[in-house]
Amino acid sequence: MRAGGAVRTCAVLFVYGRIPRYENEALRTIIRLKDLNPTVRTILVTDNKKITLGHADKVNDVHLISTQRKKSWFPRLMFIKHMSRHYPDCDVTMALDSHVTICSGNLKDRLADFSVSEGLLGANVEHAPYRPYLSSPFDFVHSNLTLTNGTKWHRHLPHNFGIVFARDNKTDSLLQTWKVLLNGGTGDDQMPLMKAIEKTNFPFRRLGEEFAMGLKSVNKSKYRENHPRFTYLVPAGNPVTLIHSYDPLAVPPRFEGDICAFVNEEATRPRMLWQETAKDDYRLLYTLEDCLAALGAFEPRICGEFEWKEVSTKLDRKNESNSEALAKAKAELESYKHQ
Repeated sequence: MRAGGAVRTCAVLFVYGRIPRYENEALRTIIRLKDLNPTVRTILVTDNKKITLGHADKVNDVHLISTQRKKSWFPRLMFIKHMSRHYPDCDVTMALDSHVTICSGNLKDRLADFSVSEGLLGANVEHAPYRPYLSSPFDFVHSNLTLTNGTKWHRHLPHNFGIVFARDNKTDSLLQTWKVLLNGGTGDDQMPLMKAIEKTNFPFRRLGEEFAMGLKSVNKSKYRENHPRFTYLVPAGNPVTLIHSYDPLAVPPRFEGDICAFVNEEATRPRMLWQETAKDDYRLLYTLEDCLAALGAFEPRICGEFEWKEVSTKLDRKNESNSEALAKAKAELESYKHQ
């Protein structure tokens, strides 16, 4: 950080392969990001020397890399690893997929808060309690798993659509280990990072849904067809900062495809996004009772991992009623645990 303690924040997007669709996605993301967060420095990493920027004033820097023959996370990792050489004034950076949607003007504050946390790298994490990932952040998964044949279950499988990292020697060491495990490959990027975090005992920080929202799936190995999708809970009083890929046609019609307006309409309330099948509209679950009604046939124990607290300045009859409903729902959850 520079004198005075001000945190210098950056956002970097990657688009290579010279595919117009992805270039347009990245530029739209940067424009929206800059409109909502004008003081965050934006960097576009591309292999297209002739890319048409359109709103050039929104892109602070364009960084050219060599053309990649195959789709791979490797060039992205190599840029992140050596970023401090090219952009030493970025104290905290978020590396984003091209199709991320920025929803709020609090990205700089989120990044600044991250800089004073105990984590040096953070991401949203997956719920994937099946092979080959065997990972979930939920306590009920870990407490009910039987380890056999040396099988190791994991708590943090990073979802790399949005990675936040702070400039630090420990971060450099982690990125080097990730590079070795990735081995220049064109395959999965998540498991090598998960293994690098565990191997180096790195201070990883899970980003909450209010910072980086990403849809998860109820156990795909158990519900192979039309498996429901959900997000972790967004705590009351928090607008969602950004969202990973989603289906615009699943956003309820009155929001005209605006996923941000949908998830942030009632930001004072705790909420999780739910979609039972790919044919259904998204809807928001606001209470433990709502959650159990939706997930009861699939995995109700997910609901019990969250704090369903609303922002309120006074206790009125409605809140008393909500408290009674919460107590009833918790009793119902206990009954699920013993089934």
